[in-house]
Amino acid sequence: YTLPDGTSLALDAQSAVALHFSPTERRVELLAGRLWVDVQHQDTRPFRVVAADGVTQDVGTAFFVGQDKNRVDIAVTQGRVLVGKQDAAMQTDLQVGQAAHYLRGGAVMRDPAVDPEDIAAWRYGELVIRNQSVADALRLIARYRRGPTWVWANTAGMDRVDAVLRNDHPDDAILSLINGRGLKLTHLPGNGLLITSGSR
Repeated sequence: YTLPDGTSLALDAQSAVALHFSPTERRVELLAGRLWVDVQHQDTRPFRVVAADGVTQDVGTAFFVGQDKNRVDIAVTQGRVLVGKQDAAMQTDLQVGQAAHYLRGGAVMRDPAVDPEDIAAWRYGELVIRNQSVADALRLIARYRRGPTWVWANTAGMDRVDAVLRNDHPDDAILSLINGRGLKLTHLPGNGLLITSGSR
């Protein structure tokens, strides 16, 4: 999408935003999901993304913000951003390839550096999963399905997931993820998927 100021906005599956553009600021409120913006800098008004109780402010950049329940993740693909809580004076400075997160009511915490090419790779139809639990990886892939996905299996203790998958074929991605992990996939009416523990 192109915003009124010329900024490019990409939304991931199951994502929503509200725009608040005024004479003094450009503010995007992330209501759900994940976004990536490439900010137009011809406009001198500050550009901010609000998620939960924190704010990410553009300082000449393109960046990602993702919200999942009470956690918000930020990563920078170009330039730099300032991340802070809405009522706090202290801000965390992030530059290209740097990432951070915060929980609602908590402080901003720096995360390990990331490859800028991996940030918001869903824009290109890729789903990059780095060191995630099986349950979290399945939940992430399920965002791209057109039907419900249920996981009725104990995935605790399984090897963590490192993979690059296609998000335009989520059922194939789920199948490749559960392969060799002792999980069984059952197709249900209404394009539903049920993942259960199976025999090894």
